[in-house]
Amino acid sequence: MELNEQKYQELLSFIKSEILGEGDENVILDRDTSLEDDLGVTGIDADKFILKFSRKFNVDLSNFNIDSYFEPEFSFWLFGRKKRKRFTIKELENAILTGVLK
Repeated sequence: MELNEQKYQELLSFIKSEILGEGDENVILDRDTSLEDDLGVTGIDADKFILKFSRKFNVDLSNFNIDSYFEPEFSFWLFGRKKRKRFTIKELENAILTGVLK
């Protein structure tokens, strides 16, 4: 199941405004774009983004474990990089459709 085109474009615009800076308007985003691997969102920035996303799109985060998807700040220096699940725009789309981010 996918969002209608207008809502999907709203999601992409939100991602661009919150993650990408000016001059990055031409970055191509799609459902397979990884927030951490492709856009560099990690640590505190990931926390802030997910909270803003939740508020904007009225998505429940109560069962979402952010550490499963995003590296915490400076963790790789202290403990080595841990394998994380890939978190893509598709996960955000599914969260909007269901009202829950899992």
